[in-house]
Amino acid sequence: VNVGQAYLMTTDEQMYHEALDVACCVRASNLVQELGMVSNIFTDKTGTLTCNEMRLVKYVLKGKIFDMPAAPIAVGESVNINTDSISSVAPVPLEEMGQESATSGPTLTTTTTTPSQIRLGGALATGRATTPRRASSKPGRVRLQRANSDVSSSSEEDEEKAGDRTGKGESESGKGKASPARKLVFPASPTGSSAAASSNDHSKELFNFLRCLMTCHTVVRESNGTYRAESPDELALVQGATGGFDCQLVERGSREMTVCIDGQNYTYTILAVNAFNADRKRMSVLLKDNATGEYLLLCKGADNIMLPLCNVTPDEDVSLNESLIELSNMGLRTLVVAQRVISSAEAQAWLKMYRSSMVATSNRDELIAAAGAQIELKMEVVGVTAIEDKLQDEVPEVISDLTKAGIIVWMLTGDK
Repeated sequence: VNVGQAYLMTTDEQMYHEALDVACCVRASNLVQELGMVSNIFTDKTGTLTCNEMRLVKYVLKGKIFDMPAAPIAVGESVNINTDSISSVAPVPLEEMGQESATSGPTLTTTTTTPSQIRLGGALATGRATTPRRASSKPGRVRLQRANSDVSSSSEEDEEKAGDRTGKGESESGKGKASPARKLVFPASPTGSSAAASSNDHSKELFNFLRCLMTCHTVVRESNGTYRAESPDELALVQGATGGFDCQLVERGSREMTVCIDGQNYTYTILAVNAFNADRKRMSVLLKDNATGEYLLLCKGADNIMLPLCNVTPDEDVSLNESLIELSNMGLRTLVVAQRVISSAEAQAWLKMYRSSMVATSNRDELIAAAGAQIELKMEVVGVTAIEDKLQDEVPEVISDLTKAGIIVWMLTGDK
């Protein structure tokens, strides 16, 4: 019986690994009997079922879920992606980014959307949203750059005119300068109603969100332009802002950092870093804007920890939780991003306590955590990030086969 089972397994085409050109090899005669005794499998998720390669794929602003731009598109280039025609036009300044488009395009849901046309750089998108709350920015790198360009309508006449306008130049990542840009379109509601907030409000929210992603971390830029990070999550956030919005981490030292957003460099003095750990489930940085002298607390962390520390209205709380549940149901890792502007007096008083805890000889960790908790309060939610950790090859198929065999698979994870 064992020999017959071994023969059937070695000749089973479904057990043949085409990529490695390897068939099933039976090295133990009692293998099948032992496998037949398995009733439960307990597995970790990160690095076991997944590749441990994080990628920022979605984000939330003003209660709407947006897709991250999927791939860079050169200025002046026209491409076809999923039958949606994308053609570039002239760059649009950050101040105009509040103009909302008609609706969004394809999203990660089972709802079928009609092909839509998007003209990057300020044109409107035509299509259909999958849910009333959902919005989607189209594939393509979104670059923010000041330029003289008007938001055009979605009419065919304007589309022809838009096709003749292109941006100029390419980015020089080593110098930290953003290249001429396309505009991130904030879709309007599916009913076509206008946005309640002004365009300045939209651009400010987007700027604050990008600033948090580019400064609230411990990522270091290497001389060859690559990033080095303590965790894959931090690296994914910085790479997402860099690749999707063409921001740049120009330079980071122990006391100062320079980032490029919207084609302009911003330099901040790093006053304190409250590190992430399993107990705090958040990290924060206290910065001083060298240009304005403003003190900024930027923080990111788990939603169940962050939301109680933020000033959130009941309506905002409902909207945020709906977005978080929706993203979690997609299997994405979510982080809430928040900030607070701090007075000079409060900053200086807190820094004394922080520096005292850093040099403490006893209970140092507890004192540092207590110092962080003293300042990480009354923050404003800037947005939510959603990171994908891609499944390893054939994981769904394997789990399906195990389920068919009556084996229960238990996944252990700290994520939702």
